[in-house]
Amino acid sequence: MTLLKLFITSFAVFVSFVHCSQWIEQTSPDSAYPFDIKLFENVNHRSGDIAKLSDYEGQKMILNFWYPSCPPCRLEIPDFESASEYLKEANTILIGIQVPGFDTFEDGQQFVNELNLTYTLGMTYDTELVVKYEIQGFPTTIFLNQDHQVVQKWTGMLDSEKLLELASK
Repeated sequence: MTLLKLFITSFAVFVSFVHCSQWIEQTSPDSAYPFDIKLFENVNHRSGDIAKLSDYEGQKMILNFWYPSCPPCRLEIPDFESASEYLKEANTILIGIQVPGFDTFEDGQQFVNELNLTYTLGMTYDTELVVKYEIQGFPTTIFLNQDHQVVQKWTGMLDSEKLLELASK
């Protein structure tokens, strides 16, 4: 089992670096696939609370798909934290979604604690989420308009400057 996990992790890291910076702008937006995520505890959320796409009706959203042992994800998330306050002021919801299969919920919580992250982060147990959003590498960031249609997708790392630039489109 450990060898399989090592292979899957190595493959995911390889794919992450191969797809280092892929930008896709949707010309005809698809509706966002609904999700439920179990939230990590931080100053703004209680551990185990559930967040759903429908909780954010009428708001622009940024969904960042990641997992704690993903090296580019670990490098990117501090920039998301620094951009989160500006995004909140711009009425854009930022949610970090840990995907299943690589790390545990506890690993995610430890990572949130380690970096003292304050924006909304949690874990999904819905493996269809990765398929429906066509996640091909990690990290992947999906931009939704206020009607919750996918308007942009970025595969690879984003720094805070690029994140804010893309969010303003």
